[in-house]
Amino acid sequence: MTYFVWQDGSRLTPYMAYQIRRLSADMVRLFGVEVLVTSGIRTNQEQIDIFLDTYTPQAYGDGPFGDVRWWQGVRYVRYDPSGTAAPPGESNHEIQGTAGAADLRDTGEDSGIATMGSARSEWLRAHAGDYGMEPEGFSFGEAWHYKFPNIYLPVPAGVSLSEEDDMLDANRDYDAFKTMLQRALKFDVRPNGAGADWKLGPTVWERLNQIQAAASGVTIDPQQVASAIADAVPDDMAKQVADELAKRLQS
Repeated sequence: MTYFVWQDGSRLTPYMAYQIRRLSADMVRLFGVEVLVTSGIRTNQEQIDIFLDTYTPQAYGDGPFGDVRWWQGVRYVRYDPSGTAAPPGESNHEIQGTAGAADLRDTGEDSGIATMGSARSEWLRAHAGDYGMEPEGFSFGEAWHYKFPNIYLPVPAGVSLSEEDDMLDANRDYDAFKTMLQRALKFDVRPNGAGADWKLGPTVWERLNQIQAAASGVTIDPQQVASAIADAVPDDMAKQVADELAKRLQS
């Protein structure tokens, strides 16, 4: 039976978590920075949500990025500046088969592993195979994206990666939720173009799905959520964002 573990709010298999933790330990030793997971593997519904939040149905025109995708016979155009998203069923982030993917960054203040051409990015690109990964993202301009050809390989004996150790528990769920929400909001509340002043991007929705799954049965304090939002977004947007998140969490 396959189970998943959670790291930085992202779903991983034990093998993926093991390799990323090995990488993080080496990055601390070599560069003084830790590795964080910004996106792991997803369910089909999560991939659908992300795709539909990134692309808009449009019969003609290529949009500002020239990025056109087809899904279920419908033509979609990307207007979202944050990056691409594969149609459901085509992403390595989506749980299917034996391959998977994770998006990574590090804790450094300068350009790190998520920035193509930086020293740490080039180091990881050259050494990805040592950690069971392939630098797939370099082929489409996303240095942070790494493919795991086999996410179900076993973890060496003696390594503990139990669900209980990695899933959010009652003693730390609030702090973890606040940290993940702040991180997602800071990078993923952005202009929506005509018809709306702002929108919540796919990273926010993905984080919420992951948090809800990991914190199953735990009631999250609304004041903690409000505090996280207030710290992460401008005051004039905080109420709108809070209302939207509340609807999502209650749905």
